[in-house]
Amino acid sequence: MVERLKIRPNQLSSDWGAVLEAFARRNAVVHAGSQVDQKYLTRLPDGLEKPSLGTPIVCDEKYLIEILDLIGQLGTSLAIAWVAHFLPGSPNVAELAVQPVVRDL
Repeated sequence: MVERLKIRPNQLSSDWGAVLEAFARRNAVVHAGSQVDQKYLTRLPDGLEKPSLGTPIVCDEKYLIEILDLIGQLGTSLAIAWVAHFLPGSPNVAELAVQPVVRDL
């Protein structure tokens, strides 16, 4: 669906690498007992420091607040891009975007 709409989520995020890491972290926490496994390392984007296999994965309050904020911003950007696709050139897109954009700022 996203491909047909020509929406690129990686271009809508202020830190796409952190988004990818968050999904890799979630999978490692659920499927690998909160430890770094090979799948986690494979899913990490280039440029991020790769921990050793078996290293515990920590999801403390600071991390969760930051990543939930980032995912929320991405969700808002994706929703606005989706509306803009279906209402191209419409001033309603800006009106619909004001509240979530101000909230995320």
